[in-house]
Amino acid sequence: MPDCQIAEWDRPRSNASITQFPNPITKLPNYPITKFLLLVLSLVAASCGKVAEPRQEDLVVWRPLGTWSGAGPTQTGPFISDTGTLRLRWETRNPGSPKAAFKVTVHSDVSGRPLLVAVDHKGAGHDTTYVYEDPRPFFFVVESADLEWTLSADEPVAARGPASEKR
Repeated sequence: MPDCQIAEWDRPRSNASITQFPNPITKLPNYPITKFLLLVLSLVAASCGKVAEPRQEDLVVWRPLGTWSGAGPTQTGPFISDTGTLRLRWETRNPGSPKAAFKVTVHSDVSGRPLLVAVDHKGAGHDTTYVYEDPRPFFFVVESADLEWTLSADEPVAARGPASEKR
């Protein structure tokens, strides 16, 4: 076997200083602290990406269907309820006699037949009542004697919104 000689440039030097050459990708010196700083900066950048979305919850929003007022009997115009659930808010005031009365009957606008009596009250007052029927067009017949009245109808609509703070 022939003797191999190591070239002068390939031979280790005893007192040679180690030169840190830059990383070819980052162009930064290849010191351990540089690697640590790059890791820290990467983690900080990754944590800044997405802001947490606020919690959402199911809500019920009341869609107005109509408001009516008067001082005597009336029949409202027709309105369509997509859910069949109605919230009726009513108020009576200024009764003219002890016999003052207020009555609201819900009718189907398809057949015209009365479905139910939603309100039957004597004298001044206010309240909220709920009606549960099949979705359809409706109208109200208001019977009123000797008082002023206001009636409004709303229906619930499902929605999504921010969660309330109260639990």
